[in-house]
Amino acid sequence: HHPLDRIAVTANGNLQRIFSSYYDEPVNVVLDTCKQTLEHSGEWERRVHLEVFDQTFCTADSRVVVRDPECRELVESGKVGLGQLFRYKNVLPEFMLQAAGPTKEGGFWRKYTLECSLMICYIHEVFCPNVWDLKPTESKSNET
Repeated sequence: HHPLDRIAVTANGNLQRIFSSYYDEPVNVVLDTCKQTLEHSGEWERRVHLEVFDQTFCTADSRVVVRDPECRELVESGKVGLGQLFRYKNVLPEFMLQAAGPTKEGGFWRKYTLECSLMICYIHEVFCPNVWDLKPTESKSNET
């Protein structure tokens, strides 16, 4: 619906930075779940949501297959976001958009993979309606 939707759909691991720049506010990545699919398998299912102005604008479900022992420890800890992990390891993953489209609620979604020699991430993100029109909550706007 919005011209900036195309930027979000094609973001290759830098979605947090794009929204932080657009809103000139920090974006928080909140880990909802991170569970290993099978013991010692190197595969995790994760759910995170991204917030700006204390409002969730994106929910991401991912399956992460880790091939590197150090990355495995970091993913297992749940303290490092996937984008942060690629930056930490100084690796630019290959981005492959699988599909994208509108939601019934007026937002949009995308499915993509991020892959490098260290790991592969299968990610499905859903963005809220009016994602480019979020405003600070009343208490937040009174602080400034």
